[in-house]
Amino acid sequence: MSEPCPICGGETRAEVLPEYADDLLGLPVVLRNAVVRETCTACGATTTEIPDLDGLTAALAVTRGLYPLQLTGAELRFLRKATGMNARDFADAIDLDTASLSRWENDKQTLGGYAEKVMRVFVCEALHDQAPAIPYAAGMIARLKLRPHGSMPPFRPVMDRVRFRMEREDTARLRWETEPVAA
Repeated sequence: MSEPCPICGGETRAEVLPEYADDLLGLPVVLRNAVVRETCTACGATTTEIPDLDGLTAALAVTRGLYPLQLTGAELRFLRKATGMNARDFADAIDLDTASLSRWENDKQTLGGYAEKVMRVFVCEALHDQAPAIPYAAGMIARLKLRPHGSMPPFRPVMDRVRFRMEREDTARLRWETEPVAA
């Protein structure tokens, strides 16, 4: 049953959207068959709900960590925020000064390949358990050939919410999965 309208208290009609494009915390993403839009039948107000936003954020971060296009400052900021860390704690965790992290996040200085891979591994290691439907191993990042912008399609993942079997718990849960992106 749908929730009452937060504006007028009227009855709402819910529908699952076939596709929903969003700029989730700074990264573009298309979500398929997961986002629920509720529309009030009385006043027409609409709300949207993205299920399992924490799981989606983790899946999106791991997916971006594995995509070989060099990170932009906004993408690096997204990856840091996905870990739940502030800039100081993130920089301390990877033995980096906060000024360098700030320059990278604000596109004042570009990341070198080694530093970028260290950050990708750190983020993916922190989040991959929250995104079990995304195949990941640290060696995947070590083998990445980072490519400059313009040399391959931009990062624009399409994510599906899927039922995923949890081996440790012998249960099935809904998790986020990405559609393979052509490189």
